[in-house]
Amino acid sequence: MDDFGWVMISDLIALSDPELGLTESKVKDVVNNSKKNRFRIDDSGKRIKANQGHTLPVSNDFMEIEPPPYLYHGTAKRNLSSILDAGILKMERHHVHMSEDAHMAEEVGRRYGKPVILKIKSKKMYDAGITLFKSANNVWLTDQVSPEYIEIDNE
Repeated sequence: MDDFGWVMISDLIALSDPELGLTESKVKDVVNNSKKNRFRIDDSGKRIKANQGHTLPVSNDFMEIEPPPYLYHGTAKRNLSSILDAGILKMERHHVHMSEDAHMAEEVGRRYGKPVILKIKSKKMYDAGITLFKSANNVWLTDQVSPEYIEIDNE
């Protein structure tokens, strides 16, 4: 893997469990048909990388841009009181993940229990000098979200 997280597809296949029967076609099928667009293939068609959420440290090529007024973060209801107290922390991830779509945030929150959708005052964060990035698959990322920028979404 290079510094930016790119891996040769041929290496991925060679190092995978042979019982998986991984082929270049299967890899490309996963990339092209994944609803969340977690991976991408470079223009040469020979390398693959995760768009975000790496388990190893990598240099990122995220775009730092001005966000829309609000972004959304899905979580489990059991996390709500600690989030309202301390904010949204990246925990073991490299960044806090947010979405432009409340429905997508609800799907994420549902993975962890009864979902709660948090409405993030992203433009106010940006105006306060907080850096937000947008990944290649439209996931918004930041280091943390302080409680002052969080509302419970009532939609």
